[in-house]
Amino acid sequence: MLTELGHCVEKLNIIRGDQIPTSIERYRGVVIFGGTMNAESEQHPELKMECRLIEKLLKAGVPTIGVCLGGQLISKVLGRIVEPHPEGAIEIGFQKIYPTSHSHPLFSKPMFVYQWHRDDMKLPDGAKWLAHSDLFPIQAYEFGKALALQFHPDATLQTIRAWCELGKETLSKTGAQSAEFQCDFAVQHEKQMECWTRALLSHSFAPA
Repeated sequence: MLTELGHCVEKLNIIRGDQIPTSIERYRGVVIFGGTMNAESEQHPELKMECRLIEKLLKAGVPTIGVCLGGQLISKVLGRIVEPHPEGAIEIGFQKIYPTSHSHPLFSKPMFVYQWHRDDMKLPDGAKWLAHSDLFPIQAYEFGKALALQFHPDATLQTIRAWCELGKETLSKTGAQSAEFQCDFAVQHEKQMECWTRALLSHSFAPA
């Protein structure tokens, strides 16, 4: 989708040893994806590297999208602790989120989004709260040119099938939908999901 907007895309996987660039001057935008670890984990020093990158991006005003763990890391950089839901709730599967009173073109009405998380993203001071769900109040917020999302607009049907297989033991927990339900829902709503994701990228990253 980004290449269709005219952008050149560089993919980095720091878990596999890719190095985060020291200079961000040539980047017109950054997407920070999710992961299975907690944002506060001391067992993953690469998260500290990501946080240093996020600090630079926020300071320079580079358009940035944080997805799930990526959004939680933005909260961490902005001084918020990321921790599990106080009642042990999780969201796995398709959940409805609702817009807040702040008007925003991407969050103008309730919609279903794909979730896979147990940690709770907190709202930083000065952020514009955009969306909430019944269990996790902070589903999306905007801070300057950064957009933090608790959910996964990047999840395709193929992704969902893979995650359900890799995390099948988790699907037995309260708050998780069955793999069959998730895949059936994705098939029915994939066009809507794709349309929203295109709108997200167009909103955050102007065409080159």
